[in-house]
Amino acid sequence: MTSQPKALIAVAPEPRELIDRALRFVAQRGWSGPDGGFLLALARFVSDLLDVEYVLIDRLAEAPECAETVAFCARERQLPNAIYPLRDTPCENVFGKSMCIYPRGVAGLFPRDALLRDLGVESYAGLPLWSAAGEPIGLIAVMDVKPLPDDDAVAAVLQIVAARAAYELESQRAEEERRAHLRFLECLDQVDAAMRGVTDLGQMLGRALDVVLAAFACDRVSLVYPCDPDAPTCVCPMERVRPEYPGVFQVGAELPVDEDIARGFRVAAESIDPVQFGPGGRYPVAGKVAERHGIQAVLLMALRPRIGKPWLLCLNQCSHPRVWTRAEERLFQEIGRRLADGLTGLLAYRDVQQSERLFRSVAEHSPDLISRVDRDGRYVYISPIVRRFTGLPPEAFIGQPIGASRVAAGHVTDPDGLRQLQAAVRAVFETGQQQRCEIAMDGGVGGLFSDYVLVPERDDDGRIVSALCIARDTTERRRNEDVQKKLNRSLRLLSDFNQMLVHAQSERQLLDSGCRIVVESGGYAYASIRLAAPQAPQDGATFIAHGRQAAYADPGIEGILRDVAPGVETAGDVRIWRRPDRPHAGAPPAPRGEPAAPASCVALALRHVEQDLGVLHILSDDEA
Repeated sequence: MTSQPKALIAVAPEPRELIDRALRFVAQRGWSGPDGGFLLALARFVSDLLDVEYVLIDRLAEAPECAETVAFCARERQLPNAIYPLRDTPCENVFGKSMCIYPRGVAGLFPRDALLRDLGVESYAGLPLWSAAGEPIGLIAVMDVKPLPDDDAVAAVLQIVAARAAYELESQRAEEERRAHLRFLECLDQVDAAMRGVTDLGQMLGRALDVVLAAFACDRVSLVYPCDPDAPTCVCPMERVRPEYPGVFQVGAELPVDEDIARGFRVAAESIDPVQFGPGGRYPVAGKVAERHGIQAVLLMALRPRIGKPWLLCLNQCSHPRVWTRAEERLFQEIGRRLADGLTGLLAYRDVQQSERLFRSVAEHSPDLISRVDRDGRYVYISPIVRRFTGLPPEAFIGQPIGASRVAAGHVTDPDGLRQLQAAVRAVFETGQQQRCEIAMDGGVGGLFSDYVLVPERDDDGRIVSALCIARDTTERRRNEDVQKKLNRSLRLLSDFNQMLVHAQSERQLLDSGCRIVVESGGYAYASIRLAAPQAPQDGATFIAHGRQAAYADPGIEGILRDVAPGVETAGDVRIWRRPDRPHAGAPPAPRGEPAAPASCVALALRHVEQDLGVLHILSDDEA
């Protein structure tokens, strides 16, 4: 009797056996490194353990409402990872929610899921993965081309391996964040190094964009100014590109702002964060510029230096569609901030240089004396016209206190005027307000006067760093004013004399009122009339005076005026004497109790036809 062969029948493992094998795998498998090898091994193990065709492990992608596969296998064969939208997929019902099992007909339930259709998937089971903090971080799912035979066994195995898969995902994310932070710091260091110590705007921008192009491994980076949707044109001051992707802009040339460019400007200007155009952004890449230059993804942001209008910093990816990650957006934003700070500094430096050139051009061709004085009252700048005022070169004043150079040169100065100017400088720094003063440039000897206007100059932080002093020569104005005053005084004297002649009741009243009017209306210090003896009035007085007689009753004055002497000028019946040693405006006053010497004196012979009536003397504190 021959024996008959027995048929071999495959027996599915019991649920308890599946659970034990899953527990042993998780317990015995060593900790994996950051390359994700454990997750792929786990996916293959689950595929073999549950006898399913596909196993995938996903994590939350940077793109909104998208997942990224980190391990995807078809039995033992590894499939490429990809980023896919969760919408209209069974994974959408799992991610951050709860386990979902579709034992059969899953492709029909999700007709828009192309992956299910392309792989011929019939059944699906997925479980969400959570971080230690309770945040959704991913999912693990199995898919098969046949119905699932035992829902409970599949659920039990997924629950066992889910904790370890979540731990691996969280470890990967922590390692990636550490590496991203190191890269973040390295890139910022490179940007800082590129900008450090550079005072040329173009050089700084070029070096910084070289770093940006390398850091993001993109195809083009551009700076455009202004980021203004209402501007008729814009210009690209700097651009860096890969050799195979030529520049969008002709550097330095104006480009009309069309509707597409204006849209980009408007979106960037309205946002404080970087904005994506393309697969991962809210806006599509569109327009003639994008089409002509093959732009598939854009990342841009507005730079807002504290000087001028905003700028636009723009990255282009032309080689492939690209979703910029959150880490890349953060790095891009921080680089943009540093570029904005660099632009602020260099634009301010450029403006200062231009302003300084303009200031010196104006100051060195101005008829006014213009100077800058620091907080210590020392000159840091003085215009060349100072030579005309003082005979000293500008270099003699730089670094010296106010007045020191002229005193050292032996010039006659006005101490009171210098003290007044020094006090005005201090007041500018203490009050921050404009000050004014007038001083004698030559100590009053030659009658040269200047009117000073002092205004504070501030730095970008509002601190007063210097006082701008503008001195205008007021000599001619003062002379004209003196002439006008003398004319007005003469007219007033004539008017008062006419009134006096009408109302005088006696000769004595006439003479006395005449001297009084000379002093009170004319502003002179002293007036006297000495009559010839036969012309004495009825009371017999031959000498009548008014004013500071005690100070000026000097018989020598009349003698000088009667005789030819130094300093005496004769014009007809008028003799004028000017004191040769009269003090200048800065000289100290006469000691108390001593009469001040007159500066000038006039003697007018009083005649009627050929008859001598007497002499009128007028003494003045000023030069006649």
